[in-house]
Amino acid sequence: MGLAVYLHDYQLIPYDRCCQLLKDVCGCEISPATLIRAKNICFENLKDFDDEIKKLLRQSPVIHFDETGSRVNGQRHWLHVTCTSQMTYYMIHAKRGTLAMDAMGILPGFIVLRFMISGNLISNIPAIIHFVILILREN
Repeated sequence: MGLAVYLHDYQLIPYDRCCQLLKDVCGCEISPATLIRAKNICFENLKDFDDEIKKLLRQSPVIHFDETGSRVNGQRHWLHVTCTSQMTYYMIHAKRGTLAMDAMGILPGFIVLRFMISGNLISNIPAIIHFVILILREN
């Protein structure tokens, strides 16, 4: 089932095509419902890993936050990223800016310096489309 989840989530093969591919190549017949159940099990089993990445990012002295627009079921959402040079955390959210970053659970506890791509200091994150935030850990 790991291959099926990989094909769907990483290679972005739709459910029906993924099931057909597994049947044609591996002789393994599964239904889209079985693939969905396998994805849910994988998701649940990754909770500890998810929590550990968040913990390590919160402990980093400097982290980067960014967001970009994305579509989920035809609706505008925002793909948020928090990263260092060694790890990355992604989260999709219906909102942008600090509301979504607070929901991610990594931002609290940091001093935030906000910069636009041009380098001009800004005071209202939701007012810009694309931004970069430099985070400095509170002493």
